[in-house]
Amino acid sequence: MERVKAKWPQIGIGILAVVVGVVIVLLLTNGGSESIPGQDGKPAATSQAQLQDLARSLGHPIYWLGPRPGTTLEVTHNSADDTYVRYLSAGAPIGSPRPDFVSVGTYLRGSAMRGLRSIAAQPGHRSITLSGGGLAVTTGGSKSVYLAYPGSDYQVEVYTPNPGEALRIVRSGQVEPLG
Repeated sequence: MERVKAKWPQIGIGILAVVVGVVIVLLLTNGGSESIPGQDGKPAATSQAQLQDLARSLGHPIYWLGPRPGTTLEVTHNSADDTYVRYLSAGAPIGSPRPDFVSVGTYLRGSAMRGLRSIAAQPGHRSITLSGGGLAVTTGGSKSVYLAYPGSDYQVEVYTPNPGEALRIVRSGQVEPLG
């Protein structure tokens, strides 16, 4: 009986050492997300390479417009699996609440094409067929255009502060997936 009692402190110290080691690794690596900004639901400055890394870690594409001169890329990814890429103009702070920036949202929406077809059938909505069998939907004078592609569960929104500009961007083929 004496021997069993002597082993408990050693086992307890061993478990404590493992727990402390895991906590230290997590603190030093920031849970493994340090190199991929925007995953915590907070806006963060990003780069094309970091957006590609984020898309790979999420297991699905993130849509964007490619690099745009004179802008800073900002990314936010939330718990609903929505990802926002904003193109901030020179001097605009990360996380600016102003709706003055071109942005692209990638949203998890089961059967995204079917949902857009339903919206397109409503009065006042206009649909455009995209290359690759995609579908874009907007309303007259809208600042947003929504699009989806066959077989994808992701809907994309292109927003601009100027009515009609989002439609021009979508028609130009600038909307691209990363990842």
